[in-house]
Amino acid sequence: MRSVAGVPPAEAVSVDNVVTPRATANRVTDAVAQQALYATMTGRVYAVAPPVAATGNTSLFERARAVRRPRPFDPDRRPAPLRATDAIADPEETAALREKAQQGHHDLLVCLDRELAAAGWGAVEEIPSAIDLRATTPAGVNVIFEAKTIAGSNETEQARSALAQLLEYRQEYGHPEDGICVVVDVALSERRVDVLGRLGVGVVVATANGIRTQNDVAVALLAG
Repeated sequence: MRSVAGVPPAEAVSVDNVVTPRATANRVTDAVAQQALYATMTGRVYAVAPPVAATGNTSLFERARAVRRPRPFDPDRRPAPLRATDAIADPEETAALREKAQQGHHDLLVCLDRELAAAGWGAVEEIPSAIDLRATTPAGVNVIFEAKTIAGSNETEQARSALAQLLEYRQEYGHPEDGICVVVDVALSERRVDVLGRLGVGVVVATANGIRTQNDVAVALLAG
């Protein structure tokens, strides 16, 4: 649900199960809560913001909205360092953009994209400030991938970060039945793979030589 009008602070009232955001809006999916929100706006004037002209001085809001739009994944779109002017309101989304600006991260996605295309997957796309890659298996199953480069002792941190991101992205941008999978450039430890597998998360190692699965969840996902 998007905001459609403003309410003067003196007239504001609370709605059960709805939290007022300070930065980014929380999506309201409960039908009762939605109706309660609409009821508070009864009789008010709804204003629609005019479109922003396509100029070089694109507003922060427009930049934020643009990086939340899905777009086809382009392996030739090389990452560029994140500039200060690229930062958006949500720190988590800015962090996602910064991660995507790393060359190793992009190379990992290129390897995955090549293998998925060869296996007949379709609708391969990304959301710049969120999903690294999502695609549809030949059988029509949607899968969300989160890529992580592994170096030194960062395995635990990277795996936990990937898990949190995948669960959030499936909630925000997908469906409960979508598959979720971590993609790494170096094999994870047996213990970490086991934990992710028990949580329903696939693990795939992608390199220039191809991809290989590390758990049964990934095997099932790649089988379509």
